[in-house]
This record gives sequence, C-alpha cells and structure tokens, in this order.
Amino acid sequence: MLRETKYSRVPVFGENLDDVVGVASVRDLVEYEGDGSDPVGSLARPAFVVPETKKIADLLKEFQAGRSTFAVVVDEYGGTAGLVTVEDIVEEIVGEIKDEYDVEAEPISVEHDGAVVVAGRVKVDRLEQALEASLTNGEEVGTVGGLVTSVFGRVPKPGESVDYRGFSVEVMDAEGKRVNRVRFRRKVEAAAP
Repeated sequence: MLRETKYSRVPVFGENLDDVVGVASVRDLVEYEGDGSDPVGSLARPAFVVPETKKIADLLKEFQAGRSTFAVVVDEYGGTAGLVTVEDIVEEIVGEIKDEYDVEAEPISVEHDGAVVVAGRVKVDRLEQALEASLTNGEEVGTVGGLVTSVFGRVPKPGESVDYRGFSVEVMDAEGKRVNRVRFRRKVEAAAP
C-alpha cells in the first residue's frame, strides 16, 4: 500500500478506524527481514495521539521537540477525527510546500468539450488570452482566484458556480481563503426564433 502513496507513515488500525494500534513507517517496512507473515501492527510504533482541542501552537512545539512529525487526532469520545503532520501546520502558516511527490496539474488546460480549467494562481490576463475574452472592467485583481472571489463577493466553496460575462464559472477546488482550481465554460446562447 505504501508503494502506491506518497506517504512515509500511515496509521495502523485494529478492529475499526477508532482503534489506532500504531504507526507504520516506510523505513521500518523496508528494513523488515521477516517472511511476510507478521501482521503490520507488529511493526507499528506507538501512535502520537492528540485531542482535537489541542492548540496548533502547542502541537507544533511538541513536533519541534522531536516527539513526532505525525499525530492521530481524536475527538472528545476517543474516536479518530483525523491525522495531522508537521507539514500540515507549516503549510497553514506559510502556504503550500511542494515536494518531489507532489503532482501539479497544468495551470491551464482545455477539456474535451472546450471548457478551460485554470489554477487560481494564474494571472487573469493569461486566462483572458486562453478564453479570447475580457473578464475585467478595470477591477484590481491579478489572479484568477482573486477574480473569482471578487465575482462571488466571498471565497466560494467547491462545486459553487456563477454565470459571469458569458461563462459558467465553477469552483472545482478551494480551501480556507484560497481558490485553487476553476472551470470556465462558455455559455451557448439560444438562437433567436
């Protein structure tokens, strides 16, 4: 399973997702010299478990102290709420961190039906060239993400769409205060009778 992912560690579960028995690392699995009959749980290290109410600053300090770089987050009932890594925290502070395993989509691509999918960080004038259309009337926005946020009047959620200047504009991916990917599909005007 780890061969098919970019992760260096994964949680090992017992009976269900709320039964975290430990964390398996790629290094431990590569160094394993058994015959393959041992359960993965026997190679797992103890999981670093934190409550979901823990302050991010406190968790970052624990990560920095070398306790771990990966934590299982539990809710007030002891159920697994999720996972958090030191990279997750740093990215919340400084923005996305690219590594050798991140696969980045093309900033602008054209789908088979002619719709244009564009990254939020792309400059508006580059999108205008691709669409052969003007999308601003002197609005002071530099990126597609800024334009879409301006059109909606807020940061939209994935799946939301709006008609704008002859295009159906659909937000494909957004998180926090950032619009990551948007689809622009030219609207077909009905022919006059």
